[in-house]
Amino acid sequence: MTIEQKKEWLYRYQNSQRRQKIILLQIEDARSRATSVQSTPGGVRVAPTGLRPDRVADAVQRLDELQRAYDAEVAQGCQIYAEIQTAIEALPDIMQTMAVYYRYLQGMKIDLVCVKLERSASTITKLLAAALDALEVPEITQ
Repeated sequence: MTIEQKKEWLYRYQNSQRRQKIILLQIEDARSRATSVQSTPGGVRVAPTGLRPDRVADAVQRLDELQRAYDAEVAQGCQIYAEIQTAIEALPDIMQTMAVYYRYLQGMKIDLVCVKLERSASTITKLLAAALDALEVPEITQ
């Protein structure tokens, strides 16, 4: 497996986190649409005009679908996290393990990894390169 393929394998967790955030935004939007209210001139809040029972049912169904998608993505994210954690814990050097952990599981940029590990950017870059070279990626099952 190439270094780029290993990076792609490692980035799966961060990608899952992004998908979770997108689904949460979709849930928030769907909830907002389903529960939207209007204010009358007297300040009384009423349900939107033209509210049809099928619109409510559609909103509930959409929320249910989104919640299921979110739950599935969270479960997949947990599985990905565990796979990556197992692989990086097998690295031969603790500094490599920590560098990969911060970079790929925590999603930190190189400069923040440098601060966390109190090492220079060139040292972190070398640690990551060595770690990627040594990383044993299990056979991909997708």
